[in-house]
Amino acid sequence: MDNFFDNLCRTLATPMPRARALKIIAGGLAGAVLAPFAFGQGQGNKPVDPNTPGGGGGGKKCTGGCVCSGASGGCCSTGQTCWGGLICCAAGYWGAQAVKGNKTACVQKDASGNFPANYTILSAGSTC
Repeated sequence: MDNFFDNLCRTLATPMPRARALKIIAGGLAGAVLAPFAFGQGQGNKPVDPNTPGGGGGGKKCTGGCVCSGASGGCCSTGQTCWGGLICCAAGYWGAQAVKGNKTACVQKDASGNFPANYTILSAGSTC
């Protein structure tokens, strides 16, 4: 990491035309302003119709019990379980919601058989 920082500083310290410097600054500012709109824009909690191709934006038809309205695309993949209608987790993981905030995650038990203290386990739905 030290070498990276040294190389970055060395590169920035070299003389460059004013137009190039302004272009770099403008690109950085544009990226900072537009970044929140580019990533993490899911389908939200739209209702999912398992009989409709796309099943809520996933580009595929959800099979039988694989509908999970809060999941990306509205469907869980084969072998996953829908937890609380919010998140799909693979076998061996449990769907959980953070005690503070609305963050959901797939969690595992620790060596003692306990779940992370800062999460509440969601109710299990169907397994695909």
